[in-house]
Amino acid sequence: MTMPRLSLLGFALLVSGFSLGFMHTRADELPEDTNTIETLTVEQARKLARPKVLQSLPGVEVPEERLELQLNFLTTLDAETAEALAEFKGRMLYLNGLTTIDAETAAALAAFKGDYLYLDGLTTVSDEVARALAQHKNHLSLKGLTTLSDEVAAALAQQRGLLVLDGLTTLSDEAAKTLGKHEGNLYLNGLTTLSDKAAKMLAQHRGLVFLNGLTTLSEEVAKSLARLRNGGLYLDGLTTLSDEVAQALTQHKGNLSLKGLDSLEPAAAESLVKGLDCRRCHADVSTPDLLKKECRGLDPRRRILSTRGITVEPGS
Repeated sequence: MTMPRLSLLGFALLVSGFSLGFMHTRADELPEDTNTIETLTVEQARKLARPKVLQSLPGVEVPEERLELQLNFLTTLDAETAEALAEFKGRMLYLNGLTTIDAETAAALAAFKGDYLYLDGLTTVSDEVARALAQHKNHLSLKGLTTLSDEVAAALAQQRGLLVLDGLTTLSDEAAKTLGKHEGNLYLNGLTTLSDKAAKMLAQHRGLVFLNGLTTLSEEVAKSLARLRNGGLYLDGLTTLSDEVAQALTQHKGNLSLKGLDSLEPAAAESLVKGLDCRRCHADVSTPDLLKKECRGLDPRRRILSTRGITVEPGS
């Protein structure tokens, strides 16, 4: 009668072993799809940051799928785990599930040396967190911010790289003044209106400025934006222009993107052509045809892009 009891005990231990993961699953194992991970230990973060494939010999190509690490279901992150993740050697780190982080965690993430750091789930950041994140030198995406205090704007303006703030729908003149000091590419595609003063402040920016959320533009704002220094101006939300706005925008010395234009009055169309000196290069091309393709003026830094094609109203 002893043997059956021992067999029963062995069976119970075997079942326990399965339930505890002794046979197949270890506690620190990770799913193949990292975007399903909801919690992360420091040790797991280290494993994700340093997969064997990225420790190959010099000259061995890293598979494309390892160039990014998506952890968008992760909702909490402490500084130690963030520090481990920041060691990731790929190009892109996605952490869009985080809705709040402290300054210590922000500083750890800012040390990530890849090209793109996505924190689009953050809806508000403190001055301290903004100052810490501004230390990231490449692409910093904060699309979740819908408002920006002047203090936070001043902190983020210290970032030197590509700064994405597409969630902003309004921008104070003071915030525009501080963001005008940012050096890099600035994305403000959520703005639907812009005061003349704010436009003047943004024109001090050094780098590309994206304002594709603007659907109308006054002559005064156009003149201010045209003074943008050392960078391109992207206004792809505009579908048409007045003659006065067209003349003002052609004074911009950098790249000018107007890909959203679909129709123009004859005077406005001709103002774009004249302002960019297009006739000197394309004397025999009609104005409508000229505006259906990329047009470069004599100044190689000046360009108008309208890839969707523009219809010039009758009378041209």
